[in-house]
Amino acid sequence: MFDNIQNLILDFGGVLVDLDRKKCTEAFHKLGFNDFEEVFNNNDTNAVFKQFELGQISSEQFCKTLKHHCNTNTTEQQVAEAWNTMLTGIPRQRLRKLLALRDSYVVYLLSNTNVLHWNHSSANYFNYHGFSIDDYFEELFLSFQMRQMKPDPGIYHSIIARTGIMPFNTLYLDDIKENCDTAAKLGFKTHLVTPDEDWTELFSDPEPTY
Repeated sequence: MFDNIQNLILDFGGVLVDLDRKKCTEAFHKLGFNDFEEVFNNNDTNAVFKQFELGQISSEQFCKTLKHHCNTNTTEQQVAEAWNTMLTGIPRQRLRKLLALRDSYVVYLLSNTNVLHWNHSSANYFNYHGFSIDDYFEELFLSFQMRQMKPDPGIYHSIIARTGIMPFNTLYLDDIKENCDTAAKLGFKTHLVTPDEDWTELFSDPEPTY
């Protein structure tokens, strides 16, 4: 299935790290932000979330904005902690598979993410058997650093320009169809990761015995 594939580009949320949006919503409800889910999912009112993932506002500005929806005694630290409850961790078998895949492929990470989620994840989810985040990926492509977001074709063009990879021998895994569709139009091989799918089974490479 993956003959001639030399490079892998993996999404982060929903592919590597598991997400629990319900847990995040409940955390904000406890802070008095009772319509958090409606605001988060409403394209007309969620500009602050997009700005945060594009790196256009700081984590302090983001937390202050959300704090206005919460109880008056809510702190910015509580907002940050509630926001990070969306992340539930990376299963160890995925970390083992990532390490194994690096023996056969050049592995990149491409994520629409924000500085709070990324700092929390990099500090807590990759410290496995003495490895650090740099051991898992050749390079990281993060929306808040690049000032670009999927599914904008520009972010994929930026990756091509920076790395010199060829789309036709690159496999891209994402859990959002629009992102895969854009990548496919640019010539990438794509795989849409579905809910509860164990995408590590796509690869037969042996796992290291860590």
